Amino acid sequence: MRRLTARYPLRDSKPRNEDVVDPDEVVMRYYRMPATIARDLLTTLPQLVVPGSWKTEQNPNAPGQVRKVASRSQILNSEGWTTIHMDATGVNQPHHAGLVVPHDVLIIRQTRNVHERIALTIQRIEQGDPPAEDPAEAGTMGGAAFGGGGFGGGFFRVP
Repeated sequence: MRRLTARYPLRDSKPRNEDVVDPDEVVMRYYRMPATIARDLLTTLPQLVVPGSWKTEQNPNAPGQVRKVASRSQILNSEGWTTIHMDATGVNQPHHAGLVVPHDVLIIRQTRNVHERIALTIQRIEQGDPPAEDPAEAGTMGGAAFGGGGFGGGFFRVP
C-alpha cells in the first residue's frame, strides 16, 4: 500500500513541456527605429501584416495595437552610430560631427505569431529584399543572392 505524501502526486503526474510557447499568446514588444520609419509604420503596419488582427472600430476585440513614443536620437558618422547624451538641463553634450537621426519606439501588442511577421516586415522595410535570382543562373556558383563568392555570378559575373 502506497503512503500518500506530497511527492507521489508530482511523480505520478504527466510531465509538462515548459518550452512550448503558445503562438496565440498576446505579448508586448518594443521596436526601436529611425523616427521617419516609425511614423510611416504606425499606420502602414496594420495594413501590411495580418490586417484582420488589429484593433479597429470594425474589429474592437482584435489583439493588435501599436503606439509610437520618442526615443534617444543617434548620430551617424564615419565611425558608425553614436548615442546623443543629454546633460541635466536637456542640452546635447559635445559630440563628433555627423548626421543626427531621431529615433522612436513602436510599442506593439500582438500575438507571438504575428510578432514574427512584424519583425520580418520591419527587416524587409529597413533592408529591402535580396536581389531576385536569375533562373538562368540557378545552380551555378554565385548565382544565389549574396552567396557563392568569387566572380561566378550575380552582379559581378564575368562573361
